[in-house]
Amino acid sequence: MRRTIPFASLAALCLACTCAAEEEGTPPPAAPVAPAPTEPSAATTAPAPTAGAFDPRQTGTRAYARFRQSGFAYAAVVTGVRGDGQIDVVYADGDTETLPPESLSPDAVRPGLRVEARIRSWRQWFPGVVQRRVGHAVFVHFDDGDEEWTSIGLVRLPADEVPTDVGTVPAPPSDVPFPEPGSRVVANYHDEGWYYPAVVAERRDDGQVHAIYADGDSEWLSPSQVRP
Repeated sequence: MRRTIPFASLAALCLACTCAAEEEGTPPPAAPVAPAPTEPSAATTAPAPTAGAFDPRQTGTRAYARFRQSGFAYAAVVTGVRGDGQIDVVYADGDTETLPPESLSPDAVRPGLRVEARIRSWRQWFPGVVQRRVGHAVFVHFDDGDEEWTSIGLVRLPADEVPTDVGTVPAPPSDVPFPEPGSRVVANYHDEGWYYPAVVAERRDDGQVHAIYADGDSEWLSPSQVRP
């Protein structure tokens, strides 16, 4: 399950976990080409995310929203609440929608949950089970046996299977020391001089960090190639 892809789109970065912004999203656009992601090695794991009360009427709330009656829900962020109670949301690819509050559920993507996911520019969605989550980075074991890192913006759930009994939205850790797993960074992609939002998913004993970008791409980098 390996593909090559064109250059990154800013739209895919608009919701993801950044050093100065938020995370999340829907069927996102293409990402930069990078070496194939590796499965987690013997590396330090990130602390468990904290949680806050789920309130779909609160601007900035992360949620899973039922996109255009498509039968699937995608990660989104609440951008506003209208006078009639309808909720404005934005998805990872920049698409927007206005929904009733009951169309939003807590972001409950966690280990053990069955999902459908894409990797970078894959157009097809593949079923699998979440193995790990570190901020916006999600490690999925696919039903065909493949395992890959991706971003929450490329993870969808059947609308009638979105967990609703969680009651809280997972929040990215905010106090993780840089550049430990879970820290939010901007990373110098392929050392080309352009920095993109990422989260550190793993850190090797030699100091190399595994950066998972907002668009689902990933690579191992030296600490000098990432910034808070």
